[in-house]
Amino acid sequence: MISKGSRSGCSSGTRSVFRASAPLSRRMRTVLLRPAAVVFLALLAGCGGGGGAPTVAPAPTGQSVPAIYDDWTTYAHDGQRTGFEQLPTGITTSTVGTLTLAWRNTGVDPACVRAAQSATVFVDQASPLAANGLVYVADVCGVVTALNRDNGTLVWQTRLPVAGSVSGVYGTPTLANGKLFVPVWGTQSPTARGGYLAALDAMTGAVVWETQPLMYGNMRSDPIVANGRVFEGVSGGDPDTGYVTGGIMAFDELTGQQIPNTFPIVPSLSIGSLNEGGGSWSPISYDGTSLYFGTGNTKNNLGYQDSVLAISPSTLALTATVAATYDSAGLGSSDEDVGGGELLWGGNLYFESKNGYYYGYSLATPSNPSAQFKTLVNLHAPPGGFGAIWTPTTNGAVIAVSSGYNRGNYNSDLDVFPVGSGAKICKLEATNSSLYSYAAFVNGIGFTGIDNGVPSGTPDGGITGPAPWFVAFDNNCGILWKANPTDILGYFYAGPAVVESGVYAIDNAGNVYAWKLPSRMTASTLRRREDSIQPGKRLHFWYGHYIPGHLGPHLY
Repeated sequence: MISKGSRSGCSSGTRSVFRASAPLSRRMRTVLLRPAAVVFLALLAGCGGGGGAPTVAPAPTGQSVPAIYDDWTTYAHDGQRTGFEQLPTGITTSTVGTLTLAWRNTGVDPACVRAAQSATVFVDQASPLAANGLVYVADVCGVVTALNRDNGTLVWQTRLPVAGSVSGVYGTPTLANGKLFVPVWGTQSPTARGGYLAALDAMTGAVVWETQPLMYGNMRSDPIVANGRVFEGVSGGDPDTGYVTGGIMAFDELTGQQIPNTFPIVPSLSIGSLNEGGGSWSPISYDGTSLYFGTGNTKNNLGYQDSVLAISPSTLALTATVAATYDSAGLGSSDEDVGGGELLWGGNLYFESKNGYYYGYSLATPSNPSAQFKTLVNLHAPPGGFGAIWTPTTNGAVIAVSSGYNRGNYNSDLDVFPVGSGAKICKLEATNSSLYSYAAFVNGIGFTGIDNGVPSGTPDGGITGPAPWFVAFDNNCGILWKANPTDILGYFYAGPAVVESGVYAIDNAGNVYAWKLPSRMTASTLRRREDSIQPGKRLHFWYGHYIPGHLGPHLY
């Protein structure tokens, strides 16, 4: 573990913190001390000068925090990855049509936009969090940002050290007990290495601790906090990244000290071993007893590849395994990771695989999950996989899943199923071949980006093609509300956050959006709205499987 005053493992690196020059009001401090859900924009930056104490510079002030409680503190809202906001929000089928773009922040990290375009990656792949009067976001250049939820102005911004220009944050951070836990990816060429975990003070952005960067292995998983520990996945198990053996690691929540116990995907090897591969790069779920996570490919059949596993948070010992998803009679894909998260709901486990299937398992006997259904949701998954890396989410009555990435010009779908069943109710069809952002639910209403990729047959990557959609839908796939297309400047890879103060999303160009009901518009919202929502230009981001496309299609 490395304390906030030092940094090693990166040839060069600067850590800077920008925050509001005026102290937070007593009221704001009180709100920030509540259990929080924060929208993160983690922006990754290249290594600069040597380490050292954070530097502080003024940032805009003027927070106005109504008596509203937001609690979206982790990927898909909670540890069960439900995507389900059950607190009152005021958003109903009667009011959803009045949602209005309250603010849009297009200048969180302009340098990262240029770096991401050059590297053929999206600026942002981490979902926003919302809590304590703030929206937190993080980007692939290593920059983590907290915005005022009322007007989108900057409250603080922290630039974490990274080994390369786009080696920063790909997984969604997690907020717990006043800290924001941020996974930093590392590099993948010629061998995956350098992943680490950082803890930031959620109120100020100050770095509390950083773990030692891995000699071999990346950290792209969406972490979870349980029993005083932070759990994070390690990946890098494909041929172009050195066949690094990954798995699950645990760190002390207060100090960042690594827990000696680990769980490697190849049982006979340790995390960081070379030549056999196997990793975990998707969200980790927790049901109060066991941690659930998906795994990726191994070079040989030596471990728990392409499966869902459950382990004890105390010992990291295996408690259950779901059979590998590879189906030799099906698509015959060579890349069949469980790349999305695991939904835990009603005593059942739901997940998708890159082989294009959606699975349901009963956890009535937790040590021996029993299959309930297996439904093909992607008929056109490419040979390299990516059939589905969406995390199923629910409103208690239905579950929304995605068909992921389709080869050729076949369009992707958002599919809706009853809870506990593989019989599809309906679908929303995108106008492009990829769909990855999860759906966020409240009061039987789902919110998601639909056209979140390069439209099929559009040679310019969508700059003049169909405008991206951000919609609200019902249990029968009826569109209840659609954001004004002229307000949206990019496609949506990351899932949204829906809380009492509003609906928050971030697109693949790093633009942050806030849609609010009229009753949630404060005076500062109205003052800021006219200035923050100006005509903009959609940017071209060619999809490169999370990291630079020249590294090849099999990146995990």
